[in-house]
Amino acid sequence: MKISRAAVAVSAVAVVAAGAGGVAYAADGSSTPATSSTSSPSSGPSTPTKHDPHGKHANRRTALGRAVHGVVTVKTKDGYKSVQLQRGTITADAGGKITVTSVDRFAHAYSVTSTTKIRVAGQKSTADKLATGQRVLVRSSASDGTGVAAIVVARPAKAAGH
Repeated sequence: MKISRAAVAVSAVAVVAAGAGGVAYAADGSSTPATSSTSSPSSGPSTPTKHDPHGKHANRRTALGRAVHGVVTVKTKDGYKSVQLQRGTITADAGGKITVTSVDRFAHAYSVTSTTKIRVAGQKSTADKLATGQRVLVRSSASDGTGVAAIVVARPAKAAGH
């Protein structure tokens, strides 16, 4: 069952957007969702781009960039699947397992197996290229309970002294 990058991205954005509304609602404490008391000038409809010909997704990339961790449900060709996403830093790397800690201090351990797809700096890579201190995005199945990373996307490790 293959999940497209677009499906994962769109699902993550939906969770982030829903969570942002829920946070605003919870922070206000009233029975109606909070609204901003200031208004900013509207630039009108989004401008179409090469990658977004209809201009409808202009703010989704920004929202996805703020996602830290969560579980989303994505539609696949075989039905629906729950997927766990986590963005953070590798804080432990030993014995085929990595522990990823997000900026909100949420930590989760993932097994890295021969079936885990690993990309470092946009290129196919191997588990030995993952290191403590490296920033990563991990996707795993939320429903199987195994904690096996399906995909690990990493930035290149910083050189010593940087």
